[in-house]
Amino acid sequence: MSNFKKFAKHLENSISGVFLGAQVFHKKGYTVKVNPSLLAPSSSEWENYADNGDLEVSMRVEVKQSGYDFTNKDDFPFKAPIVCGKNAWDRAMPKPRFIMLLNKKGTHYSLISADTREHWIVKELNDKRYGPEYTQEFYMCPLEYFHFYEV
Repeated sequence: MSNFKKFAKHLENSISGVFLGAQVFHKKGYTVKVNPSLLAPSSSEWENYADNGDLEVSMRVEVKQSGYDFTNKDDFPFKAPIVCGKNAWDRAMPKPRFIMLLNKKGTHYSLISADTREHWIVKELNDKRYGPEYTQEFYMCPLEYFHFYEV
């Protein structure tokens, strides 16, 4: 059997695994795109049929705009910023991969990864958006886990 025929057989056999992988991410709440795996008519045409990967899995990012201006850790106004509301995070499916906090002017942002979750603490704070008596629980994280960038 030629290498091209062997490749064609391996490609055909791999399709069920690709869809199983897509199902795993789908069940976790992600949007999944399955890219086509097309077999070239001949081995000399393989470059025209090479795929761009098997799956594309969407990533959830929450974006907040701050009422404060900052450009980096040095001028950020808090030592342990709010990551997000506890209730919003706990019920989110899928969980955001990142939380982006834009400064007031929209010129800079901080980014915190969900991978830092073990460093988050819960604190009950007044939520001034809803009045002086309204409080809710928030996840907060030390500033050292935030990364800063220019837009």
